[in-house]
Amino acid sequence: MFTLVSVATNIFDVIITFMFFNDFLHWKSEKTTMHFICALFMFAVTLVSNQYIDNFVMQGIITLVMFLAIMLFFSDKIFRKILVVLGYMAIIMIADIIITILLMLFLKTTPETLLDIDGYSRMIAMVASKPIVLFLVKLVSLFKNKNDINVYTNYWFAILTVPLVNVALLITIANFFYDVTLENVSIVSVAIICILYINILIFYLFDKIIGITILKDNIRTLENQITFQSAQTEKNKNIIMETDSLKHDLKNHFQTIYMLNKLNERDKITEYLKDTGLINDVETQYINTGNPTFDAVLNSKIFEAEQKRICVQTDIKIPENIKVTPIDMSILFGNLLDNAIEACDKVKNSKYIHIVVEYKDRRLKICIQNSADNSGIMKADKGIGFISSKSKDGKHGIGISNIYNIVRKYDGMCKFMPEKTTFTVYISLFDI
Repeated sequence: MFTLVSVATNIFDVIITFMFFNDFLHWKSEKTTMHFICALFMFAVTLVSNQYIDNFVMQGIITLVMFLAIMLFFSDKIFRKILVVLGYMAIIMIADIIITILLMLFLKTTPETLLDIDGYSRMIAMVASKPIVLFLVKLVSLFKNKNDINVYTNYWFAILTVPLVNVALLITIANFFYDVTLENVSIVSVAIICILYINILIFYLFDKIIGITILKDNIRTLENQITFQSAQTEKNKNIIMETDSLKHDLKNHFQTIYMLNKLNERDKITEYLKDTGLINDVETQYINTGNPTFDAVLNSKIFEAEQKRICVQTDIKIPENIKVTPIDMSILFGNLLDNAIEACDKVKNSKYIHIVVEYKDRRLKICIQNSADNSGIMKADKGIGFISSKSKDGKHGIGISNIYNIVRKYDGMCKFMPEKTTFTVYISLFDI
């Protein structure tokens, strides 16, 4: 009969134990097999300990070692595991002492003679202690917090000291429990109630400390974000100032060129543009479609590419007159080829650009493919679709944004296809 009760109570012990552990810890694996092995291991150790070991301290040591072994199957930090183990051991010991005190009061005897009254007293103690353990587990679990965060080390030492002292006090009480009489049992009861209160309080404080730690981490994250946003704001201010300065200078440049053109001073216009340092002196006519703007942009960019030892192949089939403004044509092909040339610059071998442009059925189809080192030429973005992997000075992505603006203006379609060693752009402009 005793063996049957022992088996049943041990099964209940296993269920309560892992209920408590699951409330505060995380398994390394969610495989049911691992959980079952741990439960079977605890059942076997507890059964043998209850059957063959009568020394209370020795049982406590075996239980502690067993729990620490089970902790190997959980992924939480070592301090958290120790806190959970010590807290649960204190709960078990408190439940055992409480049921012993109740039996003493009910049977009007002492702990020394309690187990000798009849064979059923120990079974009653084993069975009756389980509801108390379950109640205490549920009570402590009200303060469960499974957030796996880095609690400061000094907090951990303060937290772990309390349950460690509680367990030591409980072991001391258990060792002197045989000297307790009905007259002084109230003193022991008050001590147990105080230890129980402290044990519950420590889990409550642990929950609050985790909350404070999370709050501090959130504040630190917000501070970092504010610092980053401030830096970005400063960069944006600089970009706006540079842009305004550039617009001012361009206005003056254009005005000068316009006046020189009115005076038919072509040589001075050429000399003036060369002095800016932004103009390629292209002597070779690579493309001649009859469309002046298109030819000017492509010839300039092909010349720049060849200066950088980039092989350029073209297949151009467009008419002289096309319903794309010269400015839009310059922005579109200028940015596309700038990106292609820049990508080829990052490649050590086999630098090439293939340009295919075809006009058919009032639709302009563009395909530009270039060699690339795809360590991140383009990255997905919810805004315009991609972010350029150019410099991190805040100016990157402007060319891509300009390309999208032109495509949208002509109700077109645009697709970027980065692959392992190539990058391809497909663009279609409709009704032009």
